[in-house]
Amino acid sequence: MAAVVVSASDWSRLPDDMLIEVMRSLEIPDLLSAGAVCSSWRPAYTAVRRVRLPITDKSPCLLYSCDDAAAADDDVATVYSPSSGATFKLRLPGPAFRRRYTVGSDHGWIVTADELSNLQVINPLSGVQIDLPPVTELYNVESFIDEQGNLMYNNYEDSMHRDDPLGFPVPYPPQRLRLFLYFRVILSCSPSAGSDCVVLLLHSPDGQLSFARIGDHSWTRLTDIENLWDRGYRCAVYNKNDRLF
Repeated sequence: MAAVVVSASDWSRLPDDMLIEVMRSLEIPDLLSAGAVCSSWRPAYTAVRRVRLPITDKSPCLLYSCDDAAAADDDVATVYSPSSGATFKLRLPGPAFRRRYTVGSDHGWIVTADELSNLQVINPLSGVQIDLPPVTELYNVESFIDEQGNLMYNNYEDSMHRDDPLGFPVPYPPQRLRLFLYFRVILSCSPSAGSDCVVLLLHSPDGQLSFARIGDHSWTRLTDIENLWDRGYRCAVYNKNDRLF
């Protein structure tokens, strides 16, 4: 193999075969970053991405944790593209993806609850992860320590009386609260937009609505919603034309 001398100021002259060899070994987030370095790297990046990320269009993909021996790493998730029939794997940031609970997905991001029942939004391809306000910032959740010294949560359920704002508390260990508290999360746009992204959370009791913007430290409860006490809400969509859920 012939030696290639490249000055520190001219990485754009690296030959494509060398770039392809290096890019093949990169994790997906690093590969995406490498493709944005300069235009001369784009042909090598495109060739590698076609193999590493075989997604042919903008159709939805399925992201899941595989329990076979080849995917023993808890941080690894599998992506299946129905439009292309391709399957590939991604390494996601901690906490371990296999131990998370998924409560929503929009604009190429997923929303998960960790084992403390706190929510994060994650971009599986770039590996960017953003924490949402903690679960104890919801009006109907409080933490306490039980007699054994373990962290617990009280989730105040609907009392069915308007003059009782909280109702009665139901205790949950942290990893179980998420199964009963969260119904669905809807994003107004990509979280990469920062505070322009509104996160709408549908949760107990009875389909209550709370929201936060990316970067907020607390949830804002929507009150005095018509018919909420009769049936609650289970799903929502965002209309970008009038900017309303």
